[in-house]
Amino acid sequence: MKKKVSVFLFIMFLSFILTAQKVPLNNQSIEFITALRRLDKPAWLLSSNDEAHNLLKRPNKKDISIRKIQFFDHYLKGAAMPYLMKYGISQTEKGRIDGYNLIK
Repeated sequence: MKKKVSVFLFIMFLSFILTAQKVPLNNQSIEFITALRRLDKPAWLLSSNDEAHNLLKRPNKKDISIRKIQFFDHYLKGAAMPYLMKYGISQTEKGRIDGYNLIK
């Protein structure tokens, strides 16, 4: 279990770092996430509108904090998986669906 969790944490860390660049959703980030998904590895691409590497807007800071807590609760405590991690949120749904609700 320890090795599996460390792989998940590493993947989450890398995906967060790659999407938090000043260039919005550059090709390398998308290619990296696509490669992980092709290898059947869990990976999520998080992007905040109009934000650079460091999140400055309070709603975006709150959003990433909630998502990190839900991620760790699911993989380390065995909590239910959030909607975002299970089904994802498309760009057309972004802003209408927050994806915080837990799926059993």
